[in-house]
Amino acid sequence: MIASIVGAAAKPLSAFAWPVRGGTNPTPTPTPTGSGSVKNDFDGDGKGDLLLRNTSTGDIYIWLMNGMNTKGGGLVVKGLLSNWVIKGTGDFNGDGKADILLQDTQTGDVVMWLMNGATISSGNYVAKGIPKNWQIQ
Repeated sequence: MIASIVGAAAKPLSAFAWPVRGGTNPTPTPTPTGSGSVKNDFDGDGKGDLLLRNTSTGDIYIWLMNGMNTKGGGLVVKGLLSNWVIKGTGDFNGDGKADILLQDTQTGDVVMWLMNGATISSGNYVAKGIPKNWQIQ
């Protein structure tokens, strides 16, 4: 199923960091949710992680974070087709780790990837052919 939504191989993502004008760099803090967890905690360590998509290649990466430092992560999938849009993240299976919800903008199909760090532990269709007048919020 995952292979059916992935296109051709692509180049790796490069990242850059730069200081903010005004002399200080803000320190990111996790955003708490109602359940006591943080947004985009893909490894379950209680700290927010970063989900990235290369808009040229479709590659999806996760950076596992410790404050402003990357402690791990990696390529989740290479060459995700542009009609597949990340619609949200959340702990959909209750394991304390964020998962990814995607939708095909052409067909309306919805897929969920259950994540373990930067690895898809399982994935499947949640629904197929959702009409365009229904949107995932």
